[in-house]
Amino acid sequence: GRWRAHVSTDGIRKSKTFGSKTDAQIWAKAIEKSLSTNGDIAPSKMLFSQFMDEYEVKVARFKKSAHWEIIRLNALRKDSVLTSLPLNLITKQTIRDWIRERSEAIVNGRKIKSSTVARELTLFKAMFSKAVEWGYIKESPVNRVNVKVVEQHRERVASNHEIELLKAIVEWEEDEPPIDIQQRVIAAFIFACFTGMRIGEIVKMEKSWITDHLVTIPTRSKTGFGRKVAVPDRAWDILQIVLAMDNGYRVWGLEQGQHDAIFRKTRNRAGLCAVYDSAGYMVQEGLNFHD
Repeated sequence: GRWRAHVSTDGIRKSKTFGSKTDAQIWAKAIEKSLSTNGDIAPSKMLFSQFMDEYEVKVARFKKSAHWEIIRLNALRKDSVLTSLPLNLITKQTIRDWIRERSEAIVNGRKIKSSTVARELTLFKAMFSKAVEWGYIKESPVNRVNVKVVEQHRERVASNHEIELLKAIVEWEEDEPPIDIQQRVIAAFIFACFTGMRIGEIVKMEKSWITDHLVTIPTRSKTGFGRKVAVPDRAWDILQIVLAMDNGYRVWGLEQGQHDAIFRKTRNRAGLCAVYDSAGYMVQEGLNFHD
């Protein structure tokens, strides 16, 4: 069900899969033209996809947000038409056309949120800024191009009834040790509800951060600044049970990004996912666990 294009020019081999034969042919022809005899890519011949590869290796992998930035890069790579364009031929109109098409797209029966498109445009701005810095282009095509975010800020909070539903799904009570990973994710969610801590902070939490009803988060947090978080009794009781389990130097025994799929599956089983209409617009926001 896929088309694979193979290119071999002067001993340099490239291969990539596509959903259609046309896209595969466009990419193959562009690659053939872009490869010089010594294997280097001249700035005037570099494709956007090739620049994305270089940006990932040289920049994205070293960012604090590397995990999510690489996920967004991989998602953008699926746009075979955009990625097959020469870097120096991408204009403001190209970006505006991409924004319009992306904003109208339906993925898994849902409209792409304008906030998602805005985050992807922010990544474009970072990439094209590097392209200018590295001398590949003279001016960024995303300068003064913006996306209007129409969604309201998230205001969804968990009720006590919803918390009880989540606990029932993973068969856990707050006075018991959360033995398996599903139980620990829900325990961490309840802890976040009562402290306002970010999931990234909870995952990284160490015993040295904890004093009496207080968690001191060091400066390597998301904001770049340290802060102190008060822990009320209900959250403190959960924390003491988790501490007694001795999950290692990281209190909760969770890895970064591990919670996401687990929480979504638990939430969906509890019937707390988002509700959309036939046009893909959200009628009711689902319960989420994020920063």
